[in-house]
Amino acid sequence: NSEHEKEITLIIPVPGNESGQELQNEPCFIPDNVVRGTCVNGSNFAMWKGRLFSKQKKIFEMKFTVNKIPLTTFAGSPPVAAQRSGNKFIHPNDSRIKEIRDNLELESCSITEKIEKINAWVISSLRYDNSIVGLYTDIESLEKGSVDCGGFNTLFMSICRSAGIPCRLILGFWAGYKQNEMHAWVEVYNKDSKSWIVADPSVEQLRSQGRTRKAGRLGFIGSDRIIFSNGCDYSVQTNTFFTNVDILQHPILLCAGGTKDVQITTMVKGVRL
Repeated sequence: NSEHEKEITLIIPVPGNESGQELQNEPCFIPDNVVRGTCVNGSNFAMWKGRLFSKQKKIFEMKFTVNKIPLTTFAGSPPVAAQRSGNKFIHPNDSRIKEIRDNLELESCSITEKIEKINAWVISSLRYDNSIVGLYTDIESLEKGSVDCGGFNTLFMSICRSAGIPCRLILGFWAGYKQNEMHAWVEVYNKDSKSWIVADPSVEQLRSQGRTRKAGRLGFIGSDRIIFSNGCDYSVQTNTFFTNVDILQHPILLCAGGTKDVQITTMVKGVRL
């Protein structure tokens, strides 16, 4: 809903087939004049272009059916982006991250033991609080101490990558509850077993404190979450230009003159069938 007439581009993440997740139908879009695309990391998106007139309200919808199963480990090889690379949110070569890694004394541990130690340290060092729409960096997590699921994950991933363990950020929404908020967790690659293991340090902490009944811990996540994308800090190609995105989770609205005078509301409704 805009105060002024604007040319807009709206980008939304589109769920795909993932481990523990299978689309039962192609998503339905309303309006149906969407352009579909795929990011370099394999995440899918849909894009609408059009005009928003002054005081006009527009509703855009995506509907889909997905089959979900609980997940522990699954086979696969690590993508290049999940190796030891860093970005604006993950800094595996930062001295503070290296110091944490060294203090954990991981050298003589198996990969499984390394992951367990890193997961336990993150859970004991942070507190779940101060949720934001975006993503905390690993350094912000260290400095603030109280962060949301994204902050737990970036710090966890940064230490893992500093220890040479590939991992990737998974983004989505809770499903089947009265309020289906956004959520993020991690998949970590064990090169010894050539398999991925799931991790959800923020929910694991909340469960240990009796603050949630949702299922999530190192080695297990429930079927009550939908994957929408993976990764952070990358580009989305929109026709002839690239748009830098922090995370592809909430809808992204682009328009000339900015979006300060545009009211945007997002609703995710998940119904168990």
